[in-house]
Amino acid sequence: MKKTNFYFLIIIGILLGSCDKMVESIDVNTYQSQPKLYSYDELMYEVAFPSQGELVEIENGLTLRKIDENCYVYGLDMLLTKEQIEDLNDIINSSYQNQTRGTIVTQTKYNWPNKTIPYTFNSNLTTAHRNMINHAIDVWRTQTQIKFVPRTNQRDYVEFIAGDGNSSYVGRIGRKQEITIHKTLGTAGNMIHEIGHAVGMLHEHQNFVRDNAIIVHENNIKAAFVGQFKKITGNQHVHNSGIYDMGYPFSSIMMYPSLNSFAIDITQPTMTIKPSYLWGGSYRTGDIWISQRKFLTASDRAVVALKYEYPYDAATDTSLKHEIIHGPPTP
Repeated sequence: MKKTNFYFLIIIGILLGSCDKMVESIDVNTYQSQPKLYSYDELMYEVAFPSQGELVEIENGLTLRKIDENCYVYGLDMLLTKEQIEDLNDIINSSYQNQTRGTIVTQTKYNWPNKTIPYTFNSNLTTAHRNMINHAIDVWRTQTQIKFVPRTNQRDYVEFIAGDGNSSYVGRIGRKQEITIHKTLGTAGNMIHEIGHAVGMLHEHQNFVRDNAIIVHENNIKAAFVGQFKKITGNQHVHNSGIYDMGYPFSSIMMYPSLNSFAIDITQPTMTIKPSYLWGGSYRTGDIWISQRKFLTASDRAVVALKYEYPYDAATDTSLKHEIIHGPPTP
């Protein structure tokens, strides 16, 4: 593959909303003494086409897995077309006026028109698959302004299909694109996450400002997965001031946990909170977080609102009142 600049356009910034909710982090010993706090399985299968394709390295030190001439795997479960790889270095002048803490492709041509995603179900889906997917769709319908409609004759649409992993293309690529649910181990949480990619969201552990908050321990990451923990470099930053900072989006539906199956030693974290990171208090050296796959946090909702240009204010979002909206999530 010809090397090409590969710069994701990223919205990184400050989330609108109240700062009165905090959760405590947990240390490694506490985590390891309570193994039921997090199951590796749900994250383990957020992988596209396991054991398929060849590794291709491009500029920025990013590694993709080439499945075919128009399908490349990045970040384990994100699928990119050749056009996207060649296109994503373009600087798009943004009209966004506010900031959101989040990581998302900002190019509008990958947006779904009218915030609407037509979809179909492949015939290989079981009733259980359909129920999980419908639940995930309901989460997106109720927590954002993204709409989902059964496809009639729309040219661009998503097809949900069962396969060997969980995966999705990033944003709208044109014509049919698949969101895959693992045929035996997929969950509704996996589908909430994968729909996030189809909307245009990226992984938060690759957020290019992540070094302000976390440490990535590459010496404990399997060689085949090190590239999937590299930062995504943004060449477009949106700046503003005078609004509240809710800190790093640890609880995002797009965030990976500290302990995961990509580690050489799965009893030790691949990522920890930076000792100097402060948000309403100090964390201890080596503190970790668990991921969640149940709901969209304030940062998730706000970055999608920013991308699709509709108003959102976390301070007035009453549906957040019982949810973790910032910080390392704990049980």
